[in-house]
Amino acid sequence: MSALERLVVDKTRPTRARNRITRDAFLYLTPATDGQKTDFAQCGPCRMFVPEKYLEGKLKGDRCIIHGSKQEVSKGMSCGFMCSWPTPDGSPVEEVIEDHAEELLKIIPGSVTAKDSGLVDRKVQCHRCRFSEAKASKCVLYRALNQTFPEVFNLDEKITPNSCCNAQEPM
Repeated sequence: MSALERLVVDKTRPTRARNRITRDAFLYLTPATDGQKTDFAQCGPCRMFVPEKYLEGKLKGDRCIIHGSKQEVSKGMSCGFMCSWPTPDGSPVEEVIEDHAEELLKIIPGSVTAKDSGLVDRKVQCHRCRFSEAKASKCVLYRALNQTFPEVFNLDEKITPNSCCNAQEPM
């Protein structure tokens, strides 16, 4: 019997919301400001993204400090390590980008591979996901997991159109 089967079958375990898996396990993220909505969860507005212009012509294409010097990325890609800028309006901090570029120019390895990070070359967000319904206000994947494994999952099914999680699948 698998660990999941033991958990579901073991009726002696108390069923408490705090013991069940919540939406944060899917890295569900929501833009903090209206200005972040359009490109939220793409590489371009991520604080790890380094545009080619900062790489002094020594590396062709954009890069990401997490993916290292050898992995080319573009502003339209996305991965599970997306980090918004902590500035009030989500705008980038030039000094941080310059610091990242300096490190990338040392030809550093990535901390993760493109596969491990879930790097994809497509637009993401809930309103582009096959699991969204009702104008991207509900997630049917979360609902299905809650209904199928109520002892395991306690997922908030409410979503917003410009949010995203690592289960995002194109329509």
